[in-house]
Amino acid sequence: MKYFVFVAMFISSVACAGSSDKGTISDLYVDDSGNMAIKLNNGFPQAIAGGECPTNNGWPGVTTEVPELKSTLLAAKATQSIITVSIYGCASSGAWFKVRGVYVK
Repeated sequence: MKYFVFVAMFISSVACAGSSDKGTISDLYVDDSGNMAIKLNNGFPQAIAGGECPTNNGWPGVTTEVPELKSTLLAAKATQSIITVSIYGCASSGAWFKVRGVYVK
């Protein structure tokens, strides 16, 4: 039983691990379907090293309706604030890193 609990804890922590990268937004993409993606001035080395989305095209994004997250990204781009982007997995059918959260400095 102890072995099962240890394995379950390890699997759940790995599944939710994710990665974070920091910088300013250099490019911002928005389309008429409500999708939004960004690029940081220094890229996403932690997300790439962590293998968050092996099929990514260098853009992390949001493909669901999350107005607070999208507003934060727009404000950060407009003010050129330093942000930390929390990434896990893939979005946009594997083309983008999936944005979990954004921290604005």
